[in-house]
Amino acid sequence: MKIKNVLLLFMFAAALIYPQDRQSRDFKKHSKKFEQLEQLKLLEILNLDETTAIKFITRRNKNKENLRSIMNQMDEVFNKLEALVDSDAKSKNYNEQINQVLLLEIKIANEKSNFLKSLKDILSEEQIAKVILFERKFKRDVRDALLERGKKRFKED
Repeated sequence: MKIKNVLLLFMFAAALIYPQDRQSRDFKKHSKKFEQLEQLKLLEILNLDETTAIKFITRRNKNKENLRSIMNQMDEVFNKLEALVDSDAKSKNYNEQINQVLLLEIKIANEKSNFLKSLKDILSEEQIAKVILFERKFKRDVRDALLERGKKRFKED
């Protein structure tokens, strides 16, 4: 089980390290595989029947799609904010961009909350708790693996 997790983490890390010119195409391909493996791991933990698994996957995919859309909007706001900070304009109005960031952060929190609430009719409270813990642990494991890989690369250089 540990080996499987480590392999998943390194596959994700490898997708991030690809050269810039092929990054978009390759990242999407590897990102899709990574998401599928993440989903399989989560389904394994939840131990769902086929019908419930289909409902869960459908809702989770919709949630991921909505979050991706919000994050794309967030990237646009960050780009505008960065351009504003870097500009030579004498009068800079940061307020609009800051408010946009705050609104998008609220949208992200609401989307996550709505997703978890939507699971109440198909999952038990324990299963919802497992989803919450899986998401947190998975993100932490990916971050830790990437940091460890970075440390190893830094030592080699």
